[in-house]
Parts: sequence; structure tokens; C-alpha cells
Amino acid sequence: MYKKPTTRTNYIFWFIDVFKQPLSVYATRGNLTTIYVVFQYLILTLYAIMALISVTILIPVYYYGTDTSWNSSYLTNWSLLSIAHLENNSIMLLIPITIICVFTYYAMFIYEQFTIIYAFFRQKCMKRVIPENYVVLLQNLPIDIDTKEKLENVLSNISGGIKQIVPIPRQSQKLSQHLDKLKRHLANLKTAQFMMDDFKANEEYRSAILNNIPQNQYVQRLIATQKAEKMQTKEMNQLKKLDNSIIKIRELYFDIVKIQVQDNIEIDHLSSIVTIPPSLPDIIMPAFDYLKDQTQMVPNVRYPSSKYLYNIEQLHIQQQQSVIQQCTKQIENHPIGRAAFLICESQSVAAEKYTTLITQNSLHPQAMLAPNSREIVWHNVATDNKKRKLAIFWYYFWLIILFIAYLYGQTQLNKQLIDTSTYLYKQIFDALNFSNCVFGRIQSSNLCSMLDSFAHFLPTFINSFINAFLMALLPQFLKLIVKLQRYPSISQANDKLFNLNFTFLIFILGIIQVAVPNLVNRSNGVIDFTFFEDFSITSLFEDLGKNIINLQFTFITYIITNYFTSPAFSLLNIYYLLSATIYRLGLTNYLEYNVKLRFITFNFPKQLAYLAHMLVLGYIFAIVSPITNVIIFITYIMMVTIDRYVILYVRIPDVSADLSAQSNMLVNVIGAIFIGLFFMLFSTCCYFFVQQSDLSYFGIVICIASLIYAITKKISVDKAFKRALTEMTRGKYDETVGVKLNPAHIDSIYTEDDNYLSRYDLNNEEQRKRIFADIPSIVKKAGRARKHGILEVSSMYVEEQAAPLVVDEIKDIKSCVRQSVFDRLLKHVYIDLTDLPVSTIRFDDIQDDEGERVCTLLQPEHIRTVGFGPDCQLDLVLNQINLLNDSSEQVFQSSRAPKASRIQNQTCLFEEKLSQSDFKNVAAHYTHPSLQLALNGQKIINQ
Repeated sequence: MYKKPTTRTNYIFWFIDVFKQPLSVYATRGNLTTIYVVFQYLILTLYAIMALISVTILIPVYYYGTDTSWNSSYLTNWSLLSIAHLENNSIMLLIPITIICVFTYYAMFIYEQFTIIYAFFRQKCMKRVIPENYVVLLQNLPIDIDTKEKLENVLSNISGGIKQIVPIPRQSQKLSQHLDKLKRHLANLKTAQFMMDDFKANEEYRSAILNNIPQNQYVQRLIATQKAEKMQTKEMNQLKKLDNSIIKIRELYFDIVKIQVQDNIEIDHLSSIVTIPPSLPDIIMPAFDYLKDQTQMVPNVRYPSSKYLYNIEQLHIQQQQSVIQQCTKQIENHPIGRAAFLICESQSVAAEKYTTLITQNSLHPQAMLAPNSREIVWHNVATDNKKRKLAIFWYYFWLIILFIAYLYGQTQLNKQLIDTSTYLYKQIFDALNFSNCVFGRIQSSNLCSMLDSFAHFLPTFINSFINAFLMALLPQFLKLIVKLQRYPSISQANDKLFNLNFTFLIFILGIIQVAVPNLVNRSNGVIDFTFFEDFSITSLFEDLGKNIINLQFTFITYIITNYFTSPAFSLLNIYYLLSATIYRLGLTNYLEYNVKLRFITFNFPKQLAYLAHMLVLGYIFAIVSPITNVIIFITYIMMVTIDRYVILYVRIPDVSADLSAQSNMLVNVIGAIFIGLFFMLFSTCCYFFVQQSDLSYFGIVICIASLIYAITKKISVDKAFKRALTEMTRGKYDETVGVKLNPAHIDSIYTEDDNYLSRYDLNNEEQRKRIFADIPSIVKKAGRARKHGILEVSSMYVEEQAAPLVVDEIKDIKSCVRQSVFDRLLKHVYIDLTDLPVSTIRFDDIQDDEGERVCTLLQPEHIRTVGFGPDCQLDLVLNQINLLNDSSEQVFQSSRAPKASRIQNQTCLFEEKLSQSDFKNVAAHYTHPSLQLALNGQKIINQ
């Protein structure tokens, strides 16, 4: 975990410091964080251009564009800055019509660029040497495929490259229940052990106090003796709890092994891992004796349990056999559940398998790349089709109930506030009236005018604050509903949670309030179905065209109260404090309490839904009320700054929140750009439709033409990169030429204005000499004097000694020297795909102080070795990470990493094949965790 800013300047100006951090720092928080920061860069760039055009062109035109008198009934400060201030059929309408084309082109440009960047980054993630890129998940296996042998027969024609099949156990639900209980009892056991240690220390302390009390002080000795007896009583009670926990753990242990024996689950791959003993110690071997049913049942007295062992006479014979051999020799077939994992020899083979049609029905089975093993929800991964359909029914049922309840409750609260707004207005005015101001009249003094404005604004602010509070509660309810879908991985659940959040916000706080405000009866909060009797496309255009100007103040108030102020409250970490208080009151196990608090991490689905929602709503008013572009740009800066601070220092994203193959949340976020553009064109078209003038009709034509262009562009981009967003490219060529936001990183495409060093031809001897002569100044500008050590030497020496260095380091140097004015202005916005960092190692596993780099790439959570297994060398890890700066400037150790420090983008080759030990380590990742704990019996029993 990074430390807080150490220097006084960085501590004071932390909101600037988080923007100065390179992408490599955010890459240590996971790949999802990296691409999230890149998305923030693009959105800030998009709205920076829109805000600049609004301030310099649209707002002055709207403010000074009228040259005739007009109806003053709608004369407000906001109307002066909107398109409504232009007179009908004014020639000035040509300016916003032109800006429509500019905004459309620029929005689709950002849409295309982010799609290419995300596809490129996703491809790099899919080619990493990590377990999930070698594993294919098969779900919804047909009912008749109920054994491993039948599954192998189905896959026989495409079995090339598949090294191992790890099916989900048939009784996976029971194993998951046992696993939850086992973890809970283990936590209680560890807590009891800690308390026993405390009791022993207190007992020694009490005994020392008692010995120091003189014999004649009877009262003091009596008090000390009573306290010691109470402590001994607590110790005995805690010891009983400790024994009970051991008994319950052993019972669960027996149940897990019994299921393993009944279903003949193969666990040979677990025995070969170094940190899990291949055979259990003799001290617990008797607990695994298993024989066929006998008529005589003898209780196991040595190991108190509700279970019974059979045929105790053959106990000494069974102790000498391996547990795994004894457990797997009973049944010839291997019953399996409705899912299985296929371990492949390379990423390329895995990509081939999950894109291959296995049966005629692509849903039975359904193939996909496996999620991260830490993201698997073992309760859901083996859910059959009937239970899944029933879960979908309940999912939509509760979703409809939530929508009705949310809409009804919000409407009723708003109605009550509107009814009492006048009363609140007067009460606030009277409470703050210290200057004898008169309520209900035009205020003559400035102080009274300010008081009147504040008292009038506060009820509106309260209304918006309640709406924001309800919106903050919405993700918590949606999170509970999403669990009904029984998604097998956390990534899929987060994707669905983002879609639900975004849909609810757009539908309730977008479509209903802006497009069809008459759909809901404001008096009772119920949908008015009589609205559809008189509904028509013409009425929709008219209602939206009339309401769009009037709703700008409501929208701006909503943006300020929710998206501008609520991020500031996140700095206070109120949610963490409330959660800590609730957990402290409800949990007696302090280890479980710490685990609960640790899982309060950065909420990507919620924040992405908020960003996308504000993007879409902002586009609605982009042309008709350009002042909203400026407000949204400022709000975006506020949100982005706080999000980055929270990611780095407050709520660190979980290491499992990686950009796995099943995560498509960012694809939906990309679509929000097009949705916002569509709403902008539609709302502007509706406004022009209401005006009914020649220029307005021309504006409608431009809006339709822009929409056609946007749809055509979207279809073209989606068609080109659709498969790249879900599948892996298996060729050696990565297309990055189409990225306009990427600084030129290929020598041949540099121009004279791009970089100082590109003015020279390295193949020309004379120009090479000029380069060598200029190297000291170049190195000084680039901040690399210490690295090259050639600042204070002559040009002749530089030419002789540094020539090989320049040839090798030319790209690295020129990437740090940007001489053009445009480069200087946009150097923080550049997204160089060649340097886009990909996180391959957990940030909390880096130990630079001890000279070690611990990697958990292909190991279970409790196995901590380097690389894939015991045979992995340190070179593999060093090839994953390249620190481009001095050795003293460590990206993972220092919170103030230099900009030049990045994680190397050259990951291991995706054709890298795993060894046999690696396959077993990967298989251990995707074996049910309860079986891993069951085999690690020494640890369980001894605890």
C-alpha cells in the first residue's frame, strides 16, 4: 500500500499530485484501474474541448445573439445562456447547427479511439502468463454428460492441447456450504487461540501482582484472588469453545472427504504441490479411514465426532496407504457437475477451444475463458439450468418491485417537499433574518436579496439532496438483486450491476423527467397509463422540445448536489466509518470484523455508472444549454481527482478486481458515449421541431444526418473490433496505427514537429554526428544525466563511447523530449500504447527491501512461491517488469514514482507453454477450495 504524500507541497496540493502519477502507479492497483484511468483521460479531453467551444462560441452567441425584444416572462439568468435566447429564425442558429456537426464528429472520434485502446489493452491482458488465460470454462453441460469419461468422449475430437480436465464436483453446493462453515470456524478458532494467549499473559500478570501484595493486606489479596479466579473461569470457558471449534472443524473435514470419496473426485494434482503434502501426516491418518458399509458400527472415541468409522480392526492396514489412493480406488467412473474447467497448454490453445463449437447447441455447453480463481463464486458455478431459470424469474420479479417502489417513494417525497416548499422558504427566511428584511417583497438591500435567494434555494437543494441520497442507496439494493442471477464469477456480476445502475439512472433521472414527464402521476407516484391514449411521436417531440429549456436548472442543481458534492463526502470515508460501527456492534469475532472492513474496496460498477450517467445527461443539454458543458467539465475534474485519491490511498481496489476475460464493463461504458450523442441529437431536434422555422428545419436535417453518420460509424467500429473485445488475436501483428491519441512511436511516421530527434536521419553519418554532439543537452532535458553519465564530457568522447547507447536508447530518449507547443500542452493526455502498463504481479507481493520479488501468478492463495511453481526462476518475474528509471527509483516501493517509470509492456509470449508441474498448479487453482483445505489437514487439526 502506498504511503500518503511525503513532501509538504504534494500533501497540500494532493489534487494535483494524483494527476501527476503515471499509469504505472495505477497499474499496481490492477488492470481495471489502469483502463479506468485511461477512460477518465479521454472523457476529460472530450469535455474539455466541448467546454472550450461552449465558453468561446456558444455562450457568447446565445447571450448576445438576440437583436429584438422578446417575451420577458421566461427571462432568467439561465435562459440568457441558452438557445432560447436566440430569436426564432435568427441567422445565429447556423452556429449551433455547425457545432452539432463538430460535437458529433468529435464524440465518434473518442468512441473509436477508446475502442481501439481498450481492444489493444485487453489483448495484452489476455496474453499474460496467468492461470485464467490457460483455462476454459464449460457451463451448462447437457444432463446426459454426468461423468468425466463422457465429457472426455465429447471433447475427443478437439482434445489436442487440452492437458487436464477439472470438472466441478456433483455436490458442489454442499462443498461450498461446508467451505463457508469451515472458514467461519477457522476464524473462531484463531480468535480463541489469540484470546488464550491473552489469558495466559494476564494470568502471569495477576500472579505477579498477587505475589507482591503483603500477607497482612487481606482485602487487597482477596480482590486480586477473585480477579485471578474470574480470569481462570474465562480461560476455561474459552478452552471449551476452542475444543468445540476443533470438533466442528473435524466434522466438516470428514464431510468433505466423504463427498470426495462418494463422487471419486480426482485430486492427484493437489498431492504434487510442494506446499500441500502429497500424503497426510500419520497423526491424522486414522481420520481418513474409509471402508465399505458394515453391519457393525463403532464410534470413533479418539476423535470425538458425530461421524462413525467402519471396521476398526483393519485400521493399521489402512494407515500405511496413501489417502488419495484409498479414496480413488472405490469407483470406476467419476461423476461430475454441470460445469468443468479445461486446462490448456497455451493461451493460443485456450482461445481456440472456447471459440470452437463443441455441440450443435452453443449454450449446452457454453464455453468461455475462465475467470480469475479468486473471482469464482463456487455456489453458482455448478447451478443447473432449472435453478438458473427460476433465479431469472425471481430476478425480474424483484427488479420490477424495486423500480415501482423507488419511483413511488421518490415521487411521494418530492410531492411532500413541493407542498411544504413555501412553508420552508418562509421559515428559513425568518430564521436567518437579522436585518429586518420583509418576506414576500422585492428586496432593496443586497443583504436581504442574498437572504431571499438563499432561503428560496435551500428547499430546492433539500429536494435534490434527497434524490441524491436515494440514488446512493440504489446500488446497494441492486447488488442484492444481481445475486439472484447466480453468476459464476464476480466480474459477470459487476458487469450486470453496472448495466442495472446505468439503466435505472437513465430511465428514472433521464427519460421520465426529461422526455416523458407526464408518464408518472405527480400526485401519487403511480404510472399514468392514460398517457398512452394520447401518445404520439409528435406529442413526444413537442413535450421534449418545450421542457428541455425549463429543465436545465433542475439538471444543473442535480449535478451540483449529487455529482459535485457527494465525491467530497467520500474523502471523509463516512461509509467506512458507518460500516465499521455496524460490524463492531454485530460481530464478536474481530478477525471476521477485519476481513469485512478489508473488503470495502473501490466500487467500479457504481462509479462507472455515475460517470456514464452524467455523460449521457450532459449531452442532452450540450447544444441547447452549453453552460452545462462547463459545469460538467468542472464536476468531472472533481470526481476524477477524488476517485484517483480514493483508489491510491483510501479504498484500495481488490486484487481480484482485474480485467479478466469475462469482464465487459468497459465495453458498455464505451457505448455510453454513443447513447449520450444520440440523446443530444434527439433533444436538439425536438427543440428545432417546436420552433418551426426555416433554419429550424435545416437544423433537423443536420441532426438526422449527424445521427446517420454516428450510427454508420458505430456499426463500422463495432464490426471491426467486436471479436477483439471478446477473443484473443493469435497473430504477431497488433494494429495500433489507427490510434490518433497515441504519440508516434515508430520512427518512420515521425514528422519534424513531433519530436526534436526526428529531424535527423540515423542512417546519415553527418546527422549522426550532430545527434551525438547534442546528446548532453538532450539528456539534460530528459532528466537522464545520471543514467547515461555523459553530461560533462566532450562531444568527441560522446561520439566514440555513446554511439551504441544512442542507437539502443533513441526511442526512450525521444519519448521524453517533446519540443512542440502542442506536445507541451497535451503531454499529460498522451496515451502511448507501447508504454501502456499491464499489471502482472500483485503490488502487495513486491518485497524490494529484501531483494525478493514474490509472484503468485499460478499458485493458490495460500501458496506463495516464485512464478508458477518451485522450478520457476526469478528471470521470469524480471521479464514481466522493467523499471526504466534508476534502480533507486522503484515504482512499487515509492509513492512518488517518476513519470519515466513504467511497468514493461513486453509480457511473456502468449505461445509460452507450461510444464507439467505448471499444469498441476493451474489445476489446483480451479479445484474446489474445500478440497484444498481438506487435504491440508495438518494445518486444520493443529490449529
